[in-house]
Amino acid sequence: MGKKAANDNVRVMVRIRPFNKKEIEEVGGIPTCTLECISDTQITCINPENPDITDSFPFDCIFWSMPPDQVRAPIPVADQPDVYKQVGVPQLESMFDGYNGCIFAYGQTSSGKTHSMMGYAGKGRGVNPRLCEELFQRIEDSKQKTVAPGSTETSYTVKVSFLEIYNEKVQDLLLGKGKGLNLKIIQDPKRGPVVKDLSEHVVTTWDEVEKLLDKGMETRSVAATAMNDTSSRSHAVVQISLDMEDSLGSVGGKKIARPRRSRANLVDLAGSEKVSKSKVEGAGLKEAIGINQSLTCLGRVIDGLIDGKTHVPYRDSVLTCLLSDSLGGNSRTTMLAALSPAAINYEETMSTLRYAARARKIVNKVKVNEDPAAALIRGLQEELAKMKQSVVSGDIEGLRIALGQGGEIGDLTGAIAMRSEEIEEMVAKVQLLEEREQEEEAVREEKWAVERQQIEEKHARELEAIKAEQEELGRAKLALEEEHEKLQTEVDAKRKIVMLDRLRQGGQVTKQKQQALQSQQDTDARSKKLKRDMLFNRFRNLSHKARYADYEQQHIPEQEADAAGLVATMESQLEALQQRVADLQAFDPNRDYAAEGVEGAMIPTTEVVFEGPLCDMCMEQPAQFRCLENPCCGDLYCVWCDANQHRAGPNRLHERTPLVAPCECCGAREAEIICPGCNNAQLCTICDDRKHGRHSRGAIVAVPCEFCGLRDAEMNCADCPCNLCMACDELKHRADKRQGHRRNRVPVAQLAPVKPSMPVARSRYPDAPPAPPGLRTTQVWAKNPYPDVRAQEVAMISPPTSAPPVASQVRTPYVQAAPSASLARQLDAQDGVMDG
Repeated sequence: MGKKAANDNVRVMVRIRPFNKKEIEEVGGIPTCTLECISDTQITCINPENPDITDSFPFDCIFWSMPPDQVRAPIPVADQPDVYKQVGVPQLESMFDGYNGCIFAYGQTSSGKTHSMMGYAGKGRGVNPRLCEELFQRIEDSKQKTVAPGSTETSYTVKVSFLEIYNEKVQDLLLGKGKGLNLKIIQDPKRGPVVKDLSEHVVTTWDEVEKLLDKGMETRSVAATAMNDTSSRSHAVVQISLDMEDSLGSVGGKKIARPRRSRANLVDLAGSEKVSKSKVEGAGLKEAIGINQSLTCLGRVIDGLIDGKTHVPYRDSVLTCLLSDSLGGNSRTTMLAALSPAAINYEETMSTLRYAARARKIVNKVKVNEDPAAALIRGLQEELAKMKQSVVSGDIEGLRIALGQGGEIGDLTGAIAMRSEEIEEMVAKVQLLEEREQEEEAVREEKWAVERQQIEEKHARELEAIKAEQEELGRAKLALEEEHEKLQTEVDAKRKIVMLDRLRQGGQVTKQKQQALQSQQDTDARSKKLKRDMLFNRFRNLSHKARYADYEQQHIPEQEADAAGLVATMESQLEALQQRVADLQAFDPNRDYAAEGVEGAMIPTTEVVFEGPLCDMCMEQPAQFRCLENPCCGDLYCVWCDANQHRAGPNRLHERTPLVAPCECCGAREAEIICPGCNNAQLCTICDDRKHGRHSRGAIVAVPCEFCGLRDAEMNCADCPCNLCMACDELKHRADKRQGHRRNRVPVAQLAPVKPSMPVARSRYPDAPPAPPGLRTTQVWAKNPYPDVRAQEVAMISPPTSAPPVASQVRTPYVQAAPSASLARQLDAQDGVMDG
């Protein structure tokens, strides 16, 4: 009868790879080996920190792949063909017998799993390509044997699939990148776990399989880590499906076949890794976490199978769900544990050995994948064939045993005939059952056809509704796409603006850094310059002190003489002032000095008319400056309006022409005569005629400042030599080497003496109308622009009896302006003094 399910333990084999180039370079020679091969079925792991601590593990087979120049072992060195002979050949034979199979390589990263399973072209081919190639060789040999008479004819169909499990998602590697992503695993009652929509390629030669394997390896996820330049970042599974159909003859004119199907999962697991060693980041770190989680789930499944738990967590991971039939199910499974012998990988090697030792205890229930009826017929035919063989060979005892009877030959012949009839009756019953099953199948097919038609109509209606909904969704999709494009355009524009802002900020930061660096350099240069200037000023001060000492020795006598002269002058002025005070005290306001014909008498007046030009801006104050530059264009300005108009901007560079001062008595006309006897009062011709009879006066001769040209000269420097106003004198003589210059007031002697009836040589206001013979009260001047001149006091002055000319400074009504910064720098540059 048919074969029943039998128990079959998972076969576990171990392969030790050689030391790689990186491990040898790290220690500068052959590293310490942590593995010792006792025999071809037992291996010992030695703790590198304490060699006395050892652990031994038995396995089905051990492959020592380390060359003798690294570490010797009591067993031969195993290469790729040796590994395939022990791992692949038994699985291939089980496939032809109709059993499912599984080979999976397990171990840490860079331990040689992919090398053992896939290898490389030539003699280095791994288990997968060698198994596929021999599969087709055996099929070809089987086809040649069927030509012989009496042999059973068998047909074969081979299908190949190639998938990977990357980040807990199943991907088809034979459809190319970007296709066959995120496939689902379903449980088929007959076939076990199946990947839905996974492509199956029917192949007839090894060359076709080789192209598919190369294509899948090119698509597989691989990345470089600190431990392996070509580290597999996913679990790769090659599925080979072998469909076989044996022709067993015919019964009642009907051919009887024996269909069988076997499937092999060739799994190359991604290596477990420690992130601290592999040094992966970003996507690589996510991959490592997913790999370690799936291997942890595989370990829990192994523990559940060994411990006999009622619930085994196959569904905790995509990998364990796919291998649920290979671990504890209908499959002959072989595990190949890849080990690294280096001491640096001792912990991972020990973990792999414990893992493999526990997996060796898993028991699978395997059976041939065939139809039960065909199996029954095949068993009966095999039994009948044995009985016929016993009759032909004359094996009576064997025939008796087969029939379960004893006795004579006649009895045996009758038993054989009876047995044959029973077999034929059973075959007839089986045939009848098959026919009945076919009839029932036809009824079911008819019923299913009706149901299928109803379902198709229902599906058609649903399809129409779905199409309508799809059209609506399409329109909504178009609207969303338009909105998405609009939003994407806005996002791109904002992103561009942000990028430009970042670039601009980066440029500003760079510019600020450059400015800071330039400022630091300027500061350093300025500091160095200041240090040089300090040294220079220190030496210059010493030189100035020496020169000042020499100057004091040379000029002190002259200064003492000038001081004595100044004291004498001041004493004479004091006498004149005392005389004036006496005259003021003797002045009688009720007395008409003019009517009495007293010489030098002055007519007092309280109302004066200003007949000179007014300021063109305020139209109130008397004009004192004329500016011919644009946009002034010849306008007249008082002191205050001139300062406001020319205080800033390009107007401050305008050249202005100063006008002479008005009369200090009436304030209505320009002053043309100065009287030293009246404290250097400046008077117009009319006031001079009315005031004086006997004082010696002089015509005002304007002496402009020889430096600025804007104000009247008040100081004379004999060392420069030049006539300067007070502001320019202070500015020009602030330097140390000029502070000792001899300066004096501009003497009255420079004024040209004239008689009271002497006509004025020139008019300072050429556009002003001539003075009338008598005063006309047309406009009263409300504000006195010269507060230091009091007309009432001048009007009350009585003519002195005898007053010699007093040498005094020329009084000017002009307000002294502060020296400008450019003028100061110009003077300092002339003196060689750096203005800090």
